[in-house]
Amino acid sequence: MPRCDVRTVDEAADFTPIPDGTVVCCTCDEVNPKKTKNGEDMWGIKWTVVSGEHEGRSFYDNLVFTEAAMNRVKMVAKRVARIDVDAGPFDFEPTHLIGKRAQIEVMIDEYTDKDGKKRRNNKPSYAGYDYYNDGAPDDEKPVQKNTTIKSRGPAGVKPPF
Repeated sequence: MPRCDVRTVDEAADFTPIPDGTVVCCTCDEVNPKKTKNGEDMWGIKWTVVSGEHEGRSFYDNLVFTEAAMNRVKMVAKRVARIDVDAGPFDFEPTHLIGKRAQIEVMIDEYTDKDGKKRRNNKPSYAGYDYYNDGAPDDEKPVQKNTTIKSRGPAGVKPPF
């Protein structure tokens, strides 16, 4: 059992989300494949802000692989993973996103938790993903279909850039 001494630690502060419509530069830290309640494939994606006044803040997004959401999958594959989506079918893997950066417009999501408390957090707007160009060669050209992008870092580890 862990032994803790929290006598000099401040109480938890109220979490204030990043304001609606703010565009932040983020790195994808984690991609967790899972299923929706209806059994469709879905990825839970963790983004961390890497610069500006909100640096270090994290938020999450779900990318659902259904026909109705395929336009969003296309946007993320093209703008973040840099996959040449016009070259034909491709295998989209979590490693295509981990360590990649994007400009993301965030919005405030309000929800009621399981205890009935109203909560607020951030998530990307539906079409809020845009290109990030840090001058690296892989950011200057799309990847061809059925290729693997080398991850810039393992899940849960901040890339060294």
